[in-house]
Amino acid sequence: MKSRFSLVLLIVLSASVFAAEAGPEPLPEAVSNNAVAILKLHGQIELFSFMGLGAKKTWDSVSNEAYSIDADSGKAYTIHSVPGTAGRIGAMAVGAADYLFLFGGYVLYQGGGMSVPDVGIYEPAGDRWLRGTDMPVAVGDAVIGVYRDRYIYLIGGRSNKGPVTDVQIYDLEKGRWLRASSIPTPVFGHAGALVGDSIVYVGSPGESRRQFSQVSGLDRMLAGKD
Repeated sequence: MKSRFSLVLLIVLSASVFAAEAGPEPLPEAVSNNAVAILKLHGQIELFSFMGLGAKKTWDSVSNEAYSIDADSGKAYTIHSVPGTAGRIGAMAVGAADYLFLFGGYVLYQGGGMSVPDVGIYEPAGDRWLRGTDMPVAVGDAVIGVYRDRYIYLIGGRSNKGPVTDVQIYDLEKGRWLRASSIPTPVFGHAGALVGDSIVYVGSPGESRRQFSQVSGLDRMLAGKD
């Protein structure tokens, strides 16, 4: 009996190790330039993917599908697609206050594309989308970060007129936009985050320098208001 139990335990442990090594399962469709975000729900980490460019990599293969991935099991789920007749690339997403916030990006058409000001708010508990207040400056490929689980910063990005220096702040509690101090140089496609009271971003296409921007006193004052 003891040897049989040991064999069963070995099989269970082997299956667990195999599952851990296998990693998350693939998304139902292959996409790139999609918006991704992370959110902790009921103590569990969930990853989210919104829209993106399909496997054909053509203007008409842009998707508006959305997915969630359970970080523990690695299982991928299809969730309510992003509202609208067309998907987008280069959008920005972030999780805050038990919701997912999706901003801007580009709609493609044959021969070109355009940035859009759309703001979508996804509620995981009800698998539904809400509409937020449109962005003052429509951009894609901006750096995004959350301050105090309330203020969402969008740093730079590319508008229909080219790269911008704008730093736009979305107050998710009041559903309104605020303007922060601009960054020194227009950038898009850069990488970065909001860490503590600092915005940190690195490079952009055609640039190699590293830039740091403190959240200004005005920004801190706005963040302290109700």
